[in-house]
Amino acid sequence: MADVTPAFAGYAKELNPALQKADFDKLQPLVDKVDLAIREANLEPAFIATVKDPSKPAPKPGPPEPLPVTPEDRFLVEGNLDDVEIVYNASAVAPHVAQNLRGDFVFAQGQARVCLFGQNPDELAFIVEQTISIKAEPKHVAVSVEPCNPEQLLTYDIAATQRNAFLRSKKEDALALIKYIEDGGYRKFAEVTAADLNKAADAERAQIEKIKANVNDGAPDGYGIILLKTGSSNLCIAVGSKLSAHRQLLLRAEEKINLEMQTGVLLRDTTIDDAFINIQKGQCGAVYASAADLKTLTLALERNSIPYGFSGLWNLPDDIDREDALLADKAADALREENERQQRNADRQRLNDERRRDRDTARGADQEALRQKFGESAKAAAGALSSEIIAWTKDQNGQIGTFYPDFANWLADKFADHWEIVTIDSDVQDFGTAIFKTRPIDTVFSRITLHLKNRMLGEYKDSCFIFGRINDTEFSMWREPAYAKCDDEAAINAWQLAHEFKSRWFVSELAAP
Repeated sequence: MADVTPAFAGYAKELNPALQKADFDKLQPLVDKVDLAIREANLEPAFIATVKDPSKPAPKPGPPEPLPVTPEDRFLVEGNLDDVEIVYNASAVAPHVAQNLRGDFVFAQGQARVCLFGQNPDELAFIVEQTISIKAEPKHVAVSVEPCNPEQLLTYDIAATQRNAFLRSKKEDALALIKYIEDGGYRKFAEVTAADLNKAADAERAQIEKIKANVNDGAPDGYGIILLKTGSSNLCIAVGSKLSAHRQLLLRAEEKINLEMQTGVLLRDTTIDDAFINIQKGQCGAVYASAADLKTLTLALERNSIPYGFSGLWNLPDDIDREDALLADKAADALREENERQQRNADRQRLNDERRRDRDTARGADQEALRQKFGESAKAAAGALSSEIIAWTKDQNGQIGTFYPDFANWLADKFADHWEIVTIDSDVQDFGTAIFKTRPIDTVFSRITLHLKNRMLGEYKDSCFIFGRINDTEFSMWREPAYAKCDDEAAINAWQLAHEFKSRWFVSELAAP
């Protein structure tokens, strides 16, 4: 007559047939549900005592202590145990996630830090990544997944859990998440119902059966994956052409393949003959190949009594052709941009040379005499400044970052966006004296050009800056930093005017005697 009896009776009916087949994948969820029911009924102490000493009468259970249910947290606490609940960090300190005016979820720097709350099924990470890709703007978000630390929930963008896992977690941990939900620090992002999960699982099984039939029948053309139980993390790719396109499609499905192989996948190029040999040596955990080659491979595996299964991933020839064309377009764009960059640099160099010739012609002997007199000092000062800045870009050690904070912030943003420095060019921009507390002191300006590339975007970019400073050798100090983009002449001119700068590099900028 106890209130919990119907629930236990239902689980017993489910457990009996599952025990007959001894299927771990079916038994584990049922055992988890029974464990949760025991805990919710506050029968856990009695159960443990009975297991330890069946002869002793079990202690009477005290009243259960359920989690608090409020309008804010009801979606998380109540419902089907197999539902997946996903919440997002709505606080002011969320690392990346936010909602825009249209209600879209956006992730700064295209990143999302995700934590999984409690002991969840292996496929939960894949479910969360799929859900984020559907709801996020932009669609391609780099997702990092780790177990939740209940004491640091505000350091994550997304927290996800299957309700069964949440309710089986430590009460104090569960209350930590509930508190943030009730306070508005976390809000509902999405729900993936048990019905949705079952539907997706049924569709996956149907897809696998269809692929199996296609391979056995030798039609239609396509590319799929055979899964093996060798323990290897190698996905052996046995395709004859358009390898880059195949690799790109496999990388997009990396999380799904990781789940199916139960390991972090490593792509390895091979042939179908070598793949079969490597399978026998335990060096292929899965094989990706055409339908025809997969049929040949499965016949050999069956002949040698090697167990295998099929992945639900299937790429059609049109998929490969589209990806190959896309990669070709990106390569062509990258080549065109590189050619244009080289042409711009050549044009700029010719223009600079022409300007230099014009300037030298106009200034004649005076300019030459000036460069002869101060050239070595100017080049040495500019070289020292350039060397310090170039060295700082490699490891960010030293005072340059604090002396030129705007440049430090700009460079940090570029690195965060996956830009890399390929080469750096430097030259004397100007040299002369500036006034600091009535003293005329040697002052240098260096032009520094950073040549950048972004592997993810397939792009090149040049960024040019002018750096200046007063070299106060009397007091061993750098003073009055000047910094501007090369095309911002007004900023440099304003600095020079404010500091009464007199050039010893350009004749036209010398003050009248």
